[in-house]
Amino acid sequence: MRYGLVVLLLLVFAVPAQADIDLDAEVARLVGPDATVRSAAYTTLMRANDPAVIAKLLPVLGDADDIAQYYGVLLIQRHPKQGKPALKKLCASRSPHMRVVAGAALWRMGDRKAGPVIVKALAADGVEDTRRGTMLMRIYNVTDPGVMEAVRGFLTTDGAPTVVQAAVYTVYVGRDRSAVTALQGLDEHADSGVRAMAGAARLVLGDPTGEGTLAGAFEDGGVSTSALSRVRSILDQARPVPPKVLAAIHGALAEETSPYALRMLVELLGLHGYAKATKDI
Repeated sequence: MRYGLVVLLLLVFAVPAQADIDLDAEVARLVGPDATVRSAAYTTLMRANDPAVIAKLLPVLGDADDIAQYYGVLLIQRHPKQGKPALKKLCASRSPHMRVVAGAALWRMGDRKAGPVIVKALAADGVEDTRRGTMLMRIYNVTDPGVMEAVRGFLTTDGAPTVVQAAVYTVYVGRDRSAVTALQGLDEHADSGVRAMAGAARLVLGDPTGEGTLAGAFEDGGVSTSALSRVRSILDQARPVPPKVLAAIHGALAEETSPYALRMLVELLGLHGYAKATKDI
């Protein structure tokens, strides 16, 4: 009993109180290059829950990388009274990603004037494809009509797969049924991951013809692990998954070599009760 009490006291005193945290040092760690250090700093600042961190973040977030900007906004939005004015300032950043993340946070906090900020940032020139895909993923649950129209503009047959996949996932999350026609057009996209995601999204959005597109993408092969992960997430909302699709996913097992992708395929089939896969495996 005494030993347990000692351990408990050691744990309590090992956790720094809010006043003991050096906000300047933790913010410097948050915007630094080391991912592990950054994650630890984010956890520390979240636990501190100190609105004073906002003033420390404002001068440095605009020049930070995407992950640090995202973490910074998550910290800021925890304090709506002080956070909203700060987010509005970040909406004027030179960084399109910063403007998207800050604008999306404001919109989700009820500021509908943030919609045009997001639209303009999404259309910024000179943004690398991977970063633009990240920007699209940051606007989850923003259902502003103007923003959704801008996102639909990225559903093109000649778009970079990273960008188009992100746009597909965003219209799916926003349950944007007006995107179905554009999603159908992605049947002509060269990337099987784009086609798989578009087919899955169409099923959720009420278009049964997505079945053929999704099954065909798996039959063609080459669905990337990132696309596969998103297809799994989408299909969790598409119960029951058509047998034709499950059969095509089952067929993809024989061609897949990535352990991660194999696990995803098996789990996907198991979640939807495809017993034949279990026997074959």
